[in-house]
Amino acid sequence: MQRKFKIKLLVVQLLSILPFLIFIFYLFDLWYDSRRSSVLDDNIDQATTIVEFLNKSLDVAVTVGKVIATDASIVENLTSGENVLNEKLRNINSIKHEFFAISILDRSGKFIAHSADLTPEQKLINYADRDYFQETLRTKKTFISNPVFGRVTEQPVVAINVPVFKDEEIVAVVRISYSLDYLKGEIEKTIAESAYKTIIVLDRKNNIVIVTNRPLPNKEEKLLFSNFEFIASTRENNKAYLDNLRLPFVNEPSIGTSLLASEYGWIVVSVVPVSEIFAPIWKTQSGIFNSG
Repeated sequence: MQRKFKIKLLVVQLLSILPFLIFIFYLFDLWYDSRRSSVLDDNIDQATTIVEFLNKSLDVAVTVGKVIATDASIVENLTSGENVLNEKLRNINSIKHEFFAISILDRSGKFIAHSADLTPEQKLINYADRDYFQETLRTKKTFISNPVFGRVTEQPVVAINVPVFKDEEIVAVVRISYSLDYLKGEIEKTIAESAYKTIIVLDRKNNIVIVTNRPLPNKEEKLLFSNFEFIASTRENNKAYLDNLRLPFVNEPSIGTSLLASEYGWIVVSVVPVSEIFAPIWKTQSGIFNSG
């Protein structure tokens, strides 16, 4: 009898607090949705900032290339003014530190001029086999390569190729080697105050170009994102959301967004660990313990 009474009393007590528990869970669900949206919005803002930075940086490089390519004195000295051209390129390169080098190539891919002093062996380097060089000749338009390993600089670069015209025909190509390390460093500055955020940049072929706060990816690592569905979705819709997705280079499930830098076909992914959703709770809890 006493046991039944205790059970009834326990049931009554549980029923009395059940509405309160439901209300607490309801409030937590609202808070979680709001916090999750806030984290996603923050990653959208971050990815947007980086997309704008990439577009602006490459736009500047293209503009510099076009200024060189349309300089009348450049065309005049293509055949016999190597020293004059070298000096012009050196002067420009000295104020554009994000450029590893600036060169002018003839239609066969050989050097006409270069912003650095080349060794006899380097002067023999030819770019005719580079797909971006051939694309510039074929389309007669400026073409920006996916990241490559520079043959002269021996550094990872993005090659900006601008045709030089004379009588409406291409007579040379201005090639600017844009430092990938510079791009990486500038991107890392934008997330310096966010220890848990990771930015990943992919090129037009979905190869990984940059992962913040770690060395540039090697040949095998570059392919690690090629089969993720959100990449295809980003290319189709210009944007995709990542939720509780385990990614290479990130040690735990992540939440974030990816945006297409449509002008150049690169993708920017901005993510944080899912645990960051609960960061305000851990911070409050820590403050309470510390104050105690």
